[in-house]
Amino acid sequence: SNFGEGWGVWPPTGNFYEPYSIVLDDGSNKFYIVDSYKYRVIRFDSGSGGTALGANYETFGVLGTGTGQFTDPYGVVVDNTNNKAYVAESGNSRIVRFHSRDGGTTLGANWQTFGSSGSGTNYFDTPRGVSVDAANSKLYVADTNNSRLIRIDSGTGGTTLGANWQKYGSDGTGTGNFDAPNGLVFDAANNKVFVSDTYNSRVVCVDSGTGGTTFGANW
Repeated sequence: SNFGEGWGVWPPTGNFYEPYSIVLDDGSNKFYIVDSYKYRVIRFDSGSGGTALGANYETFGVLGTGTGQFTDPYGVVVDNTNNKAYVAESGNSRIVRFHSRDGGTTLGANWQTFGSSGSGTNYFDTPRGVSVDAANSKLYVADTNNSRLIRIDSGTGGTTLGANWQKYGSDGTGTGNFDAPNGLVFDAANNKVFVSDTYNSRVVCVDSGTGGTTFGANW
């Protein structure tokens, strides 16, 4: 099945313009797409569970730096346990958290942000990947231009978004090094994080810090 075939080409006359990331919320049979250069998140039916691919199309967000606004959003993940969506917003160097529309919520409501541009604690430089560990209320972020992984509280389970900051990695080509880490995914079954280490042309697997492991161990 095709949805949006031919869209997003130059000039941007279709419904997508350089969509970068997609995630399936299999709890609600929905896709979420980061439509980066239209500065928004799109939600629509996935075609599974009796739905039609592309039906119930919704969008949230506009260009900017304030509430409900994105600049170059890149990665997206959905926590269907808590009805939340998280976006790695590369242009504003922050993580955004808002309602996913599941569970009776409204897409984009209860907007929260964490982080700003920089290299120290609580700072990001062009983050592009994000993944959630709903059971342990943790977020994992690929902090791309700082060449590191970040682990923070997700804001669920009584936690505060961004608390308990941990970092792992630095710039380079060897063990414990990254060069523009981009996409990442948390593997709950094995307490692992997998990362696409873009300019080192490899995939990296490290311990997630859950299940008695140490974040970044067993590279």
